[in-house]
Amino acid sequence: MLEMVGCNFWDIAEICADRSKLSATGMVELTRSYETAARVQRTIERDLPDETLRRYDQFRQHVDAFIDMPELLTDLLFRFLHQNGCRLSNRAREKEFAALTDGEAERTEAIYQQTFGSD
Repeated sequence: MLEMVGCNFWDIAEICADRSKLSATGMVELTRSYETAARVQRTIERDLPDETLRRYDQFRQHVDAFIDMPELLTDLLFRFLHQNGCRLSNRAREKEFAALTDGEAERTEAIYQQTFGSD
């Protein structure tokens, strides 16, 4: 196991500056750990947001295809579905989305479920 020699793992500059305290095996292990951390960071910072935006756009396109709704209301619909596990709450159905028919509400829930699953 790589001993971090008093360095914070996430502060790679500090670790690299302290190379003299690491063995060759430790450097290989540190390099692998750094590469893994870089992949995780890339996934969190770029890949996941890109995928989420792609699916959000897909959701909006499907909803816009059958309901004429202002963009802000579609965004609110998305947030409510996201917060309530793919379902519109009774309160949201009675207030913000009272104009939706039962069929439209069910269809938007189904679109969200198909697009995002149980994320």
